[in-house]
Amino acid sequence: MEDQRTTRPPLWISETDEQGNRVRREVLEAAHRIWNRVLQHLRYAGQDVAPAAEILEAACHCVSRAIRRNLKRNSIRNLDSYLFWAFVRKHSRRMIREGRLQYVDSVESVANANIGAQHDWVSILENEIYLKQMLCYLDERTRDMLILRISGDSWAEIGERFGISAHNAEVQFANGAKKARSRLLRIGLAKLGREQQ
Repeated sequence: MEDQRTTRPPLWISETDEQGNRVRREVLEAAHRIWNRVLQHLRYAGQDVAPAAEILEAACHCVSRAIRRNLKRNSIRNLDSYLFWAFVRKHSRRMIREGRLQYVDSVESVANANIGAQHDWVSILENEIYLKQMLCYLDERTRDMLILRISGDSWAEIGERFGISAHNAEVQFANGAKKARSRLLRIGLAKLGREQQ
């Protein structure tokens, strides 16, 4: 039986949306470029990849409409990242709408699960919450670097994409993450101060 991590479902995207408008060629090309990244994202989150093509198709239609509406002031600098995050938002909304819950036998089975390099489910949950909070405070460039890094790109590949060296990419990412962490801590301390008053 083929391992789920090695299977790559095919991607077919309609060239016209539900209103009969043609989907822009660059959006279709971006969808094919990010397809592996989409699958990796879902598998990393322990989600089913079956609806991925359908959700990515809907994201393509939305992004294509957005580009068409704003042709004169098209400000999408990184179409691949923009489309990927459109997919993530659509997927998250769908999961919320469908009320997808993952049931387990017991807390012990979660704690004993071998998920990545983590040793217990509490630290996994804490890390996930922290990552989601951090994402809100990252600047766009640092967020794009993080997405590429999670997708498996090396620092050299990331540097090449941004026109800088691998070392500079690492340094810029570290500085961006440090600023986001400082903002997050400052806001957290301010909230804590208000609650104690």
